[in-house]
Amino acid sequence: MTVDRKPAVLIVHGSWHRPCHYEFLTRQLEKLGFEAVCPALPSIGKDRLGKSWRDDVMCVREAAQQLFDRNQQVVLLGHSYGGIPASAATEGLTRLERAAAGLPGGFCHAIYLSAFALPARNLSLLQAVGGCFPDWMEFGEVGSVSKDRSTFVNEKAAEVLYNDLSHAQIRWALGELVPQSQSAVEHGIPFSAADVATPKTFIICEKDRAMTVDVQEMLIAAIPEMMSHRIDTGHSPFLSKPEELAHLVADISQASWT
Repeated sequence: MTVDRKPAVLIVHGSWHRPCHYEFLTRQLEKLGFEAVCPALPSIGKDRLGKSWRDDVMCVREAAQQLFDRNQQVVLLGHSYGGIPASAATEGLTRLERAAAGLPGGFCHAIYLSAFALPARNLSLLQAVGGCFPDWMEFGEVGSVSKDRSTFVNEKAAEVLYNDLSHAQIRWALGELVPQSQSAVEHGIPFSAADVATPKTFIICEKDRAMTVDVQEMLIAAIPEMMSHRIDTGHSPFLSKPEELAHLVADISQASWT
């Protein structure tokens, strides 16, 4: 059966980033006829302390519910850390699950943009990266799970997160970053990408220095029925190639409404 309108795209942003970083992508998606939203995750920014991935999941689900109430199906697009709350947010809220309960809308596809598609339950992001943070990050005592600790980036992050951007773009992007609660990345998540009961697609960023291609491919191989596409960018194609990324998201999403 063909539905009469495209699904909405709900973007779940990465660590330290804010919705403003994704506005170039949302504008391109809107040009293609998609409604696109990117809520600000509570674990990131001014009021972050003590917030965890659970708070971010609640935020994603609240944003999705507003779309469901209008009988919208929703494609989730999780970037980097955003893959974690995006995965967990789908629990019980897929299109088929909601239809079975006589409810409108629902998640119809999960897209992981060089994202943490965790392959097993009860893993944290910190465990997924080997138990220690990279040298381009600033952080508190590892393992403390303290409510007063945050992570942020240092000057080395420019060439890791934004290696295919111009100097002006890098300055702007770095200037808009904000810290994230360390609790969000130290707590394990009792839900994995393998538990997501919708079609799943991973977009491999081929020039990524934050999550290298071999790591991205390892995640894909570990998750049953994970499809994949590739884009010739670094970790942040929503800044370097937003038009190309929007067309790729549209192509992936097409199967969700036809």
